[in-house]
Amino acid sequence: MIRMSSNASARQRDLALLDAARASVENLSSGERLIVHPADWSDLQPMPRARATLHPDLAFDAAAMERIARGFVKHDMDAKWFIYLDRARLKLHRSWTGNLVFDAGFAFDADGGASVADLVVNRDSAQYNSSGDAEDLELFANVVRWHLLEDLEW
Repeated sequence: MIRMSSNASARQRDLALLDAARASVENLSSGERLIVHPADWSDLQPMPRARATLHPDLAFDAAAMERIARGFVKHDMDAKWFIYLDRARLKLHRSWTGNLVFDAGFAFDADGGASVADLVVNRDSAQYNSSGDAEDLELFANVVRWHLLEDLEW
């Protein structure tokens, strides 16, 4: 709507403010980011009936779980994932389609760390082309590491 304004000087001012706000948010470290919620993205799809349940050997300490709990959202065409923690389940959706690819359940320990109790993986070939269990486990672990545990350079 700002770009459609007929007032050129107000349009330029508002666009500059919008660009500055976007840059500020995008440059936040993971510890400064707000917590992502499902309502932050439109058109999220549920897990289809075609699915597999895997049991990976993955555990995270309390500091990692704090980062994981923040989730990931990037309003950028290069970002392929929208990720949020819903109670004790981490949901990883493809950002372009809203398709739910991974749904990980956590078992929390007394210190705030957690292990992945189960990982439900989308097996609907129209939504996600799985290369097999081992590759799915590797992709899940990499997406969590790259998008939630390490600060990305965009």
